[in-house]
Amino acid sequence: MYLFRATNHTYYTRIFYKKPLIYMGFPFGVKISLLTKSKTVSKNIHE
Repeated sequence: MYLFRATNHTYYTRIFYKKPLIYMGFPFGVKISLLTKSKTVSKNIHE
């Protein structure tokens, strides 16, 4: 999982799926908004 900030200053996490799910047709990964603009709060949510 990765934590990154978009241009609108909202933090997101990216979750990657395992290969068996990708072979079944799922996307490579998903980007989920953490609904916060604070880096400390986003780190607590991310963990």
